[in-house]
Amino acid sequence: MNRRTALGALALLGLASAVPVHGTAQQVPGISNEEHGAEIRRYRSEALTAANAMLGEWQTAWAQDDLRALARFYASDALLLLPGDVAPVQGRAAIQERLGEYLPGSGAVHLALHDGAVGGSLVYVHGKFYAATTAGPGRDAFSEGGSGTYTAIIQQSGREWRIRAQLFRTDPEPAAVAGATAAGAEESVSALPGSR
Repeated sequence: MNRRTALGALALLGLASAVPVHGTAQQVPGISNEEHGAEIRRYRSEALTAANAMLGEWQTAWAQDDLRALARFYASDALLLLPGDVAPVQGRAAIQERLGEYLPGSGAVHLALHDGAVGGSLVYVHGKFYAATTAGPGRDAFSEGGSGTYTAIIQQSGREWRIRAQLFRTDPEPAAVAGATAAGAEESVSALPGSR
């Protein structure tokens, strides 16, 4: 091995040993790995708790039909998709307008958190929503006591938490699921060669 090749190999070996192995924790100067891990766990716990508390306040504002309070929970460029809506609305002003159309007579809604994750300044939550029954023609899942799933992305901005995106999906009616399953099976069978 010539001298140039040996120096090149040593340089590569030095670079390879300086690069951290994927999945290993980096040592933070002045903080042990155990302390660093505890800080991360504490932050994640506090962030999920704060997001859950904010969603509880959101539910109260919804139940009181407090449009102004509800709008303040959303980021200026937030997205909202309500049950029955085909497309989401975006922006605090558009959300406030949509909620103004939607809230009257919609009844209370309860959010049950099933899962959550924290990544940087974002909290991702997923759960089930349950809506109170309210009488009236032409009501949707919220006003008919329906249920479904929701997903929310909540972003920390300073000391405040704001909803960045909130999507609701209603559970299909049991009869509709059975009908769709039967129709799908018929279509699958009729699509087979020689089935007609």
